[in-house]
Amino acid sequence: MRAIKFKGGYDRNLSYILFDEKTKKAVVIDPFKEIGIYLEKAKELNLEITGILNTHEHRDHVVGNSFFEKKGFEIIKPKKNFIAVGNSKIRIIKTPGHTPNSVCFLENGKVFTGDTLFAKRVGIVRTIETTRELYGSLKKLKKLPNKTLVYPGHEYEIEIPTTIGKEKKQNPYLKCGNFKEFDALISKWRDYANKRYFARRLKWLKYRYINGLFSS
Repeated sequence: MRAIKFKGGYDRNLSYILFDEKTKKAVVIDPFKEIGIYLEKAKELNLEITGILNTHEHRDHVVGNSFFEKKGFEIIKPKKNFIAVGNSKIRIIKTPGHTPNSVCFLENGKVFTGDTLFAKRVGIVRTIETTRELYGSLKKLKKLPNKTLVYPGHEYEIEIPTTIGKEKKQNPYLKCGNFKEFDALISKWRDYANKRYFARRLKWLKYRYINGLFSS
């Protein structure tokens, strides 16, 4: 299968069309709300979009779902470890941590990692429990062949796609030898994420209070 990268969103988000080159069947991964970019590319390449896949449920990765649904496209919610697209199969890898339901999509030497793994960094976690989950998920990804291409959900570095082998050498989180090292490394990032989350939450609550939006 062939992957086409799209840039958008508010935080250097990445989205993809993944298609079977023989049958021209395609899926869109983590769509933006501007779905015209996918429809135009599908028309240009004579592709048939058969469904939408999401790596996790955060808004910036599912914002395009409703727009596709309005046009009759299916939001695929895999019930098995594989889904078929044309003559190809995409493997579903459960990778909890960033969110409880995070998954990665593996297809013939390509893995779409959402917010689980980026170039030189990993996704945000907020508790010790989710930190353990993410550590376990990254151990799964590290077992993939070194030449596996990594297509993440954000382009924080220009080297996209990166590879599993490259990340094992340059990504400090993948270089940790045990969970204690991983937790020590990610704890500052985790604390920052929590402070940012609660600051935004407080701002939202103040807004609701000032504007009388609290229900009695």
